[in-house]
Amino acid sequence: MTTTDTHPAHGWRVALVLGVLAAGTLAMAFGLSLLNGGENQTTTKRIDWSVSAASLRADAIEIQGGGRTFLPPADVELEGSAGSLETWDLDATWVQHGRAQRLLMEFASDSRDWWVSAIETYDGTVRREWARFDDLPVIRAPLETPWKGDIDIVSHGLRADVRLRIAALELSVSPQVNDAAPPDGGKPLDEEIDPFAPGGPLAGFGVYRMSPAEAHQRLLALGYRVSWRFPLDQRHYLCLKPPPGKINAEEGSVTGGSGEIILWVIPDSFAGVTLGPDDCR
Repeated sequence: MTTTDTHPAHGWRVALVLGVLAAGTLAMAFGLSLLNGGENQTTTKRIDWSVSAASLRADAIEIQGGGRTFLPPADVELEGSAGSLETWDLDATWVQHGRAQRLLMEFASDSRDWWVSAIETYDGTVRREWARFDDLPVIRAPLETPWKGDIDIVSHGLRADVRLRIAALELSVSPQVNDAAPPDGGKPLDEEIDPFAPGGPLAGFGVYRMSPAEAHQRLLALGYRVSWRFPLDQRHYLCLKPPPGKINAEEGSVTGGSGEIILWVIPDSFAGVTLGPDDCR
């Protein structure tokens, strides 16, 4: 983990830093961050990524490996599993030096705190290898509180080391409830299985012959968590209450990260359908 220099800078050094920053040199973004103890001097960040349950802002991100340095551009592709109150992630991908690059952060929480549970980078060369950083710094804060600081970590791979540096990092999280649960919290199922398939825990349940409202009520009564997906306006909404329509047998069912049962709905008609934020998002 990066250590921070707390000694005051000499005048010429400050002038040099400011001059280079005016020229827009990325490397000095790291120098300035470390010189000032990881504190950001402005509200403007070069990196500003947000997904459904996490936000990452930083002065600079740098990945070093294989004799090259990779700097995420402004137009990275972002994905983020909303997950649950327990787990979620932020996943950024881009292409640089002709290689597919990727930075993945995984998060976890309990009823009081949240933290970064894993960080991985990916280099899409012919080897297509992930670099996992096992010796993570402590990135942890109370829920609804952001974490701020610098990261400088190394993954010791079989062929080469990979170094990840993030200057003046600000992480904010907003984990959300993504399923309806019985009063006792429900009994989670194994992740990524079809519970209604032959041999599954709910084989023969007949879910595809039920209305969403009936299936929802019966599954909750049996002690299972339920989450719905509804297509509208060229996107799929996540719904905590059964939306109007019929259950999509062709789409099937799968269990999510909290062991909840996820079911898709085919609308009977899109006319007049509105989804409130309290029901779907």
